[in-house]
Order: sequence, then structure tokens, then C-alpha cells
Amino acid sequence: MEKKFCLFLNHSARFNQDHFEPCCWIQKTANLNNPEELANYKIWLSQINDWVPECSFCKNIESRGIKSPRLQVADNPIAILGVHPNSEPTDITSLELQIDTECNSACLICGEHNSSTWQKYNVGKITGKQIFNKSIDLNIKLRTESRFKKLKENIQLDKINLLVFLGGEPLGNDLHKEMILEIKKVKSLNSISVRYITNASKTPDDETVQLWREMKNVGIVFSLDGIGEHFNYLRWPLQWDQVEKNIKYFLDLKLPNMSPRISSAINPFNIFYYDRYLAWENEFFKNSKQGINNTSYFGQAFETTGVINTACIPKQLADQVVEKYTLTEPWLIKHMNPFSQEKYDKFVEYIKVHDEKRNLNWAEVFPEIAEYFPQFN
Repeated sequence: MEKKFCLFLNHSARFNQDHFEPCCWIQKTANLNNPEELANYKIWLSQINDWVPECSFCKNIESRGIKSPRLQVADNPIAILGVHPNSEPTDITSLELQIDTECNSACLICGEHNSSTWQKYNVGKITGKQIFNKSIDLNIKLRTESRFKKLKENIQLDKINLLVFLGGEPLGNDLHKEMILEIKKVKSLNSISVRYITNASKTPDDETVQLWREMKNVGIVFSLDGIGEHFNYLRWPLQWDQVEKNIKYFLDLKLPNMSPRISSAINPFNIFYYDRYLAWENEFFKNSKQGINNTSYFGQAFETTGVINTACIPKQLADQVVEKYTLTEPWLIKHMNPFSQEKYDKFVEYIKVHDEKRNLNWAEVFPEIAEYFPQFN
């Protein structure tokens, strides 16, 4: 692995509920409740100087000519702010937080680990598009408070230069604001950059916006796997009309230190429609291309890796995607994996189950590609 990125790994921490890790994709973590395991894990991280099996995700997609999260971080000036030249080897200067699961959506590519709505959905507490379960909400609140306390005990807040808020939905509660205010007690916010990965269903309150104005950089990453009815289906039960309105709210803030982006998950249903998403993007963001050198928002995508994944794209559909995008969006084609019948069968069963539970029909939402999935009939 490149030394530049190894330095970033050494100074980066991700609090993933009860586990510690340097990034989203690594396949080895440490339990925060086990001091010996945590200490050994940090030693292991510091000794990485080449590819290790636990980093196979990035290695595999780089072998297909795709810029991996590893390389995207190394090239990202906002992320590299987390590495300070005067930092000690054990200093954590870049911090990702995923310590609560409060979220108002049950996206098809997600699950209980990241969403309270998924947790409620799976225990059957569903009334139309309203999902209730007070006991789950209370348990999440108590666990989050405990994790937040442990985080503050393990991190020197005055060393932090970059905060990344994952979810759940980070703008769904005040945890992100509490963390910023804790850091403000020990250092000026004008040296801090923040990034939010948000489903755009929520907007910040006035106090949060004022805190953002004091910061060095504010990155807002909208999680969008499509637009219109495609979004409604993939990000159920969120509604596109409200989300689009909220995205406009963020742009209308006109914060000079704000960088908007889109995080898009490529899957068997949406890959054929990326030209529609790009057309919407070009119109919607035509006066707001700050922050990423006027490049495509939807072009900064990743392939899904769960039950819904690009190995489930039938060959005939894959051929249509290749024909459609070879000249215009060749990066999209690289994200397709060889077809797997086993994965495809699991994907079909998964969609059937959740379409029935949600009273939806994927073929009505994506009619142009329905013929390529005969197993649903």
C-alpha cells in the first residue's frame, strides 16, 4: 500500500458502534470494550506496509481499474487534512463516527446494523409508511449515550482536524452537534473540517448552520441511488419530492466553505438509468458545481456489496449497459462483476420478500429493464 495512505490509516479512526477500525471497508476490527485487543489492533495497523488480506475490497476493485476508497481518500484534500505533519504515530486526527443507528429509512442496500427503521421493520412494527417501536428507540438512545462517553474517553479532541458523521442518519438527532461543541471547548473550529453522509431527508437547525460557518470546510454527501420513483423505491419510505427540496435548501445556504457531493450505490436496478440521473444532476446543480472541480456528482459511485450487488446483473442487461455507456460513461461499466447465478437467486428472493412487505412492485418502477429478470414472473 502507498505510504501516504498508510499514514492516513494510522491517524484515522472509525468508531463503528462498539468497534474500532480505520475505514469502512477493512475486514478486521477491534472491540472497544477490550483494551488488549484494541492495543494489538493499533500495533497491527502501524505495521502495514503492503497489501493485507483484510484490505481485499480496495485491492480487488483497483485490479479492475476503479479508483478505490483507499485512493479516493489519498487524493481527497479534505480527508488528508486529518494527517498533521506534527502528529505523533498514535495520534488520531481524523475521526469517523457511526455510533448510533437512528435512521428514518430502510434502504434496500442497508440493514439493521445501520438503521433503526430496518430494526422496527424487521420486527413487524409497520403501519403504512409510518414505523413505530418506542422500545427500540429507547435502546438505541441508551447505547448511543454509552458509546459517546467511551469515545470521549479514548480520543484527544484537541488533535482532531477532520470529523466524518455517518449513520444512521446523522442529521436526525443532535449527536453531531454535541460532538462539534465538545471540540469547540478545546480548540477553534476554524481548523476543523466536517463531512456528513446524509440521506437528505433532514436539514440542520440554525445553531448547526452557525457552527458550520465557523469551520474550515463542510462536506455534505447526499446518498442518492436514483431520482424520482427510483429513489422512493430504493430508499423506502423516503420521498423524492421532499429530498430534492432539502438538497436545494443546502445549496441555498451558499456557505463558501461547503462542498456538496453525491454518494451513489450502483445496483442491478439503477445501472441502466444513470443517464437520467446525470441529466437531472446537470440541470439541478448547474449553478452549484463548487467543491469537486466541476466533475460529475453521480460519477462518484461505488458498487453495492450485499445481497443486492452487481454480480446479480443478468448478462443481457449487462450487454445493454456496455452498449449504452462504453463511449459516454466507461467508468460505470467497470463496476459490473461477472454474473453469479447463486447471488442472483438470493437477490430475486430478497426483492420478492420486500416488495410484498412494502406493497411495491419493482417492475413498475423500472419497466424498461423488467424483461431481463424473467425469474420474477
